[in-house]
Amino acid sequence: MRNFIDDVKDQPEALGRLAEYYATREGGELLARVTELSGRKYDRILFTGMGSSYAASRLAATYLWSRGIPAIHVEASELLHYGAGTLLTNALLFFISQSGESVEIRQLLDILPADAVVIGITNVKTSTLAVKSALVLPLLAGEESTTSSKTYTSTLAVTLLACQALAKQPAADGIAAIQAAGERLFTLESHAAALDWNRITEWLRTADSIYLIGRGPAVSTAIQGALTFKELVKVQAESMEAATFRHGPLETVNEQTLIFAVASPGKTSALVDSFTMELTRCGAKVITIHEGIARIAKDEYAEAQEEHTAALDEYFAALVDIYPIQLAANLLAERLERNGGFQWITKVTTKE
Repeated sequence: MRNFIDDVKDQPEALGRLAEYYATREGGELLARVTELSGRKYDRILFTGMGSSYAASRLAATYLWSRGIPAIHVEASELLHYGAGTLLTNALLFFISQSGESVEIRQLLDILPADAVVIGITNVKTSTLAVKSALVLPLLAGEESTTSSKTYTSTLAVTLLACQALAKQPAADGIAAIQAAGERLFTLESHAAALDWNRITEWLRTADSIYLIGRGPAVSTAIQGALTFKELVKVQAESMEAATFRHGPLETVNEQTLIFAVASPGKTSALVDSFTMELTRCGAKVITIHEGIARIAKDEYAEAQEEHTAALDEYFAALVDIYPIQLAANLLAERLERNGGFQWITKVTTKE
């Protein structure tokens, strides 16, 4: 049986396979169809999913906002029970489900109004989502048996390609960015090897609270990172927008607090970097992440912060920012002898 770290190591290959497919005529026609479907006048564009798929929905909406396109992200469960009567009507809907069988997505597909159009993003071409969508964008991630890793990064990649199609951006730009992210994942192993993982794992083991924070595109990484710790390691971890952390949660920080701060170069990365230094002065142990490179934050950088040169657009940086968090979670799982299996849930959630 494959384990979590096998899937993590497969991510560069999965992204390369995905980029290659969407560069073909067949893949290009799918993206062109997204642009075509968006040409009708809709009341809204909406992205929805659960868990990792919801994290991708947030990234999608944030990307479109940056391109001047209004978009909504909402968890599928809330959409089903509280927003269906309002938000589904005359909408272009992106339903995201790696299995294509998540219970909330299946129920939403059963109550769609006639004027709604669904574009499905899924890893299973024969799934309920694929069958009932007007258009299917495949993830091509391959089999995954435990906590989401390569299906998550593939979901981000396909969702960003769809967003570029909505914004009428050249598909070649997104494909090149995905290829660059895949290549960067290969190089990150050497950076990761330089970290004091024994120290970090001990911090994780003894922490009384674990937070993952970011702003803008990095919020998706924080959400997925916290979910990875919960599912794989069975420890509590909380994701939060970095700005929200100052509005109250900062009071919880002490010397047993461990924080992953995601700040790949972009519009708000300097704010997160500055906040990181403040957190260290409050006693927190902080690990910063810039384009997939993790560093232990030190207070001496407060006055002279390191320069970070952007190799990736801040949205596509999400494809690599999750990598050191995946490594940290896997090491802690090994230290605690957690095998990555599920205790109370299943890979596909079929019950509300």
